[in-house]
Formats: sequence, structure tokens, C-alpha cells
Amino acid sequence: MFTSNQPHTPWNRGDKKRYRATDLVVPPNMVDTKLTRERMADYFSEITYLDSLVGACLDIIERSGKKQNTIVIFASEQGSSFPFSKWTLYDQGLRSAFIVRWPDKVLAGARSSAMAQYTDILPTLLEIAGADPQAINTGSVDVAGNSGFDGSSFRDVLIGKQNTFRKYVYGVNTTRGIHNGSAAYASRSVRDEDYLYIENLNYKEEFSNVVTGSPLFRLWLSTNKNRASQYIKRPRMNYMTCAMIPGN
Repeated sequence: MFTSNQPHTPWNRGDKKRYRATDLVVPPNMVDTKLTRERMADYFSEITYLDSLVGACLDIIERSGKKQNTIVIFASEQGSSFPFSKWTLYDQGLRSAFIVRWPDKVLAGARSSAMAQYTDILPTLLEIAGADPQAINTGSVDVAGNSGFDGSSFRDVLIGKQNTFRKYVYGVNTTRGIHNGSAAYASRSVRDEDYLYIENLNYKEEFSNVVTGSPLFRLWLSTNKNRASQYIKRPRMNYMTCAMIPGN
């Protein structure tokens, strides 16, 4: 396993000249300011730096002579630390990059809109290795009395036998214990291919974290208070229509 901390803040890696802030497309849920664009350019530069590290890992595999017998999985941790991303259950916070290279099994350039969760990765790798994940006794039992893994194998998605997997995926978030987090601001979400539902259990309180006190967010509040306020003051329930796009 190679676990880089890029593109975690501070965004101080990569070639800052690769991305012109004025040319970037700012997502509609963000406030378009000069500082927003500059920070996005810093973020993208660090992602490109991470790409170079992935390339170095692939080169190691190439030189080992084991490329044809090696499955490579690239996965990101969560969304960025911009408002409405990390620390939230919006798509911009929960969707993660996930790329698999499996020679002669996964077609190059293939994409899938199948929904999965991180708990599904281990059972998938076990099945690929020839084991039956459902027959393995993990020694753990959930509240319903079920033993085994929390996840399931999506091997058939990887080899193109199916393009769907989970009907629903779930999200959990709390500000307890995070940097400058609210004392208690718990959120839960459920999503299918077309809709996202979020419930904020302590919606009467304001949401806070390290972002809400940042210069960027303070600028958002002064530039577009209505948009920025939606980040810290949320309704009890959010319903959103947001269809899954293959590869996104």
C-alpha cells in the first residue's frame, strides 16, 4: 500500500503554473471569488503532483516484472476540504475517485456507474484471490446477529459482467472530535442512482469546522451570504436529484 497525504492541505506541492485560476470552472454550489479560484488551482496542482507519485508506483510494478499479475487500485479518501465537500454528506464530500487496473480483466478506459462502499473492497480482493468471502468467519457479529464482512464483492462489476451493484449507499458524518467542530452535529444519508437524502439530526444548531473560520469562507460570507450560510445553517432534511454519471 502507498498512502500519500496529497492533496491534503496545505496545498504546497506541484507546479502552480499548470492551472490558470481565471480559466477554471467553479462549481455552482461554491462562491466564485479570486481567492476561490486561486485555491482551486493550488488543489489541482497538488492532485497532478499525486498523479506523478502514482506513476512512480506503476513504474516499480513494471520493473518488478509482475505487471500482468498485479491488480492496482487507486482510491481517494473523500472530497476536498472546500465548503460543501469533505465533512459533509453531499456528493462532493462522499464521492471518491476509484480506478482499477487488472490486466486482461478490466478493459482499459471502461467506466461503470455501479455504486459501492469502501467496505466492499476487501471482499472483492478476497474473491479475486480465490476465496469465498461469505464463507470466512471474521469473528465479528453485528447488531442483527450477522457475522462476516460488512461489505460484498463487486468482482463481476470489474470484469464487466454487471454494471450495477448496490441499490443504496449510506453516509455518516459527525463534527464530534474534528478540528473546530460543533459539539454535536450528526448527519446521515442514503443514496440511490437518482436521489440523495440527507438528514441533519441537530439541524437547529449551526455547523462549524476548521473551514468555517477560514479566510476563504469569511470571504464567501461577505460576497454571497445566502450561498455561504447554507453551509453552516442546514434544514433537517435535504432531498436532491442527482443521477449517477458513469465514471464520476
